[in-house]
Amino acid sequence: MTLRRLPNHIINQIAAGEVVGAPVSVVKELVENALDANASTIDITINNGGMTLIRVTDNGCGIDHNDLPLAVQPHTTSKMPTDRIEAVTTMGFRGEALASIGAVSRMTITSKHHTAHEAWALILDAGSHSAPQPATLAEGTCINVENLFYPTPARLKFLKSAATETHAIVSCIHHLSLAAPHIHFTLRTENKTLLDFAPSSQEDRVFSVLNTKEDTLKVDFNTEDTAATGFVGVPTLNRRTSDRLFFLVNNRCCQNRQLFTATRYAFGDLIPKGRFPVGVLWLSLPCEDVDVNAHPSKMDVRFRNPQHIRFLIEHAIKEQLDKLAPQTSQELAHQALESMKIIMPQASKPTHSSFFPSSRTPSFRPAYPPSQQQQQQQQQQATRTPQAPPPQEPTTAPPLGFPRCQIYKTYIVSEAPDALIITDQHAAHERIVYEEMKAQLTGGLAAQALLVPIALPLSETEQNVLWPMEPFLAQWGFGLQKNADAIIVTHTPAALKNSDVAKIVQDFFSEILAQDTSRTPQEALHALCSTAACHTSIRAGQTLSIQEMSDLLRSIERTPEASQCNHGRPTHIRLSRPDINKLFDRT
Repeated sequence: MTLRRLPNHIINQIAAGEVVGAPVSVVKELVENALDANASTIDITINNGGMTLIRVTDNGCGIDHNDLPLAVQPHTTSKMPTDRIEAVTTMGFRGEALASIGAVSRMTITSKHHTAHEAWALILDAGSHSAPQPATLAEGTCINVENLFYPTPARLKFLKSAATETHAIVSCIHHLSLAAPHIHFTLRTENKTLLDFAPSSQEDRVFSVLNTKEDTLKVDFNTEDTAATGFVGVPTLNRRTSDRLFFLVNNRCCQNRQLFTATRYAFGDLIPKGRFPVGVLWLSLPCEDVDVNAHPSKMDVRFRNPQHIRFLIEHAIKEQLDKLAPQTSQELAHQALESMKIIMPQASKPTHSSFFPSSRTPSFRPAYPPSQQQQQQQQQQATRTPQAPPPQEPTTAPPLGFPRCQIYKTYIVSEAPDALIITDQHAAHERIVYEEMKAQLTGGLAAQALLVPIALPLSETEQNVLWPMEPFLAQWGFGLQKNADAIIVTHTPAALKNSDVAKIVQDFFSEILAQDTSRTPQEALHALCSTAACHTSIRAGQTLSIQEMSDLLRSIERTPEASQCNHGRPTHIRLSRPDINKLFDRT
């Protein structure tokens, strides 16, 4: 086979395949150039999802007309004053970006250098360009990209619909605007304004992008030379996709899988499976600890110490999530307990077992007006018995208030001075039991012997994976015996006694054998505790007394991460008094 050198236009089209995968790639490259040109205003216009027109106009420093022909040549850049690629601090630095874009479109570059008296324009059509010509432009640079991929029509077949491509561009501008909140960004399409971000503080730009302010938590955590700052949404503010989760490494936009995974694990079981949190995180670390040249599009980065980055993100987010749990002081807890004694003088002292009421437990029902005969009996009784003073509740209520009733045998309705709270009894108790199990993991779980051992038929390879973990599993209550073609489970954690032990054990060991490297044995054990907690908690449909409701609410207040259950559902909702007044047109 004879070797030959490819023509320049083919080389540029191949390079374009690396840089220009879709219209959003063009927008990203051109906006990054505008940011590096110190622009304070960037206006983007697109038509048909960017397939027929992309126009990026900025008021930056501009390009000298003598440099215009050089700017569209491959491997030329003004963003690397030295040869140390790891020391690049600009947003973009691909030397072939303009050349690659011009190779697959008709591109017009009009620019006025800040020291020049007139603007110049250069047209690049499918890789061929003419000499620069005088043009009209007040300041900065305007780049028009028309008929993207017309020289390579096969590439057009792989583009998505105009709506999908537009959505990708909107997300890209969201990301880039976070890196420069002091810059005015506008995005227009077919005479419609999609985005208009005026210059603002970093915090206000985050709230504009996430479209929320009240439901966010501020993140600020740092080690010796690495810092993680930003904002994340509360667990209930989750989405079906990760399109509202943004990362900036040394203020460079990126989409690193490790960062997404670390953030998802930080939220753990506070959000449902298959859902994603929202937020914006900035990571600051030394340039030598991150490789920004890991991918042609410059959207991915690699870290020298990824485990440290994962720890940083998880710790920073968990630190804020822990503050969400409704905490109560010892004084409030004492007042709440005393108030229950006043309200129900014959109630026994609350114990943990009261969370599992029997079918004979009387349900709390609202009082109905007594009959005439009952009224006469009450009057006679009142003449014989001294009238006791009405019970008084403490003036300071606990965070989740005092229970008033149970509805649908599922929800606890409680009253606080400033709100009405509705609690899902199963979800709340599930979180309580789960956190208790996790707390026990520090010293190991108590084991119980099985009357009928569970046999797990396994191949020799699977046994070789599982058996080395036997000492670790024994610490958490699992007793294993090795057989020729199976592993025999003789003991399980005592916490599983009220659940479908066989199914839970089989699922647990199946997950271990899957060898999911993204999940540690400790995390797999937490998943087991979560399943066990679900099976051993109060169920919907169980009747609770007022005392048992109160015990449950007070336990929630002492439980970490109690705002969501193990599956990410909310354990309780709060209707503020002003919101209730609005429902009835009260001012």
